[in-house]
Amino acid sequence: MRLKTVELVIEEKPWQPSPRLRNGSPVLVVVGYVEKELREQVKAAGGKWDPAAKMWRVPYGAIKGTELEKRIHVPDRKGKRS
Repeated sequence: MRLKTVELVIEEKPWQPSPRLRNGSPVLVVVGYVEKELREQVKAAGGKWDPAAKMWRVPYGAIKGTELEKRIHVPDRKGKRS
């Protein structure tokens, strides 16, 4: 017996897995150079500039529930910047 199957795609949309982060977990945050107010918020939260990643490294608990939480960098499956 031989079977031939088909995959039917009903909907396609971007998916990002929800990161399981602890309050002390360091995360990378994307903030543009001209976004001075956000940069100051990152610094006030204890963020440090990571020159290799070209992003801010900050403890997750310090930005949890703020606008900065939406800017956490989540790498794609190949580890490249998204």
